[in-house]
Amino acid sequence: LCHEEYGFSLSAYRDHRKLLQAKIGLEDPSRTVKELSVELGFLQLSHFSSWFKKRTGFSPRAFRTQVVGDVGNKIW
Repeated sequence: LCHEEYGFSLSAYRDHRKLLQAKIGLEDPSRTVKELSVELGFLQLSHFSSWFKKRTGFSPRAFRTQVVGDVGNKIW
């Protein structure tokens, strides 16, 4: 029903929201990547890292240093 109405599945929507939360969380330098991964429901940091990289092309640490660190050039 969700797919018919909005063009995407409920799981795709949840995944998109989780990715947005991850990106916002990585902007906060006081939060560690490990803390963020636990808050997002990942039991292993490696699972979060591979999940994030698959969706963005960046590891969480690379995203934080390359994308967030370069405030004038955010790609998301």
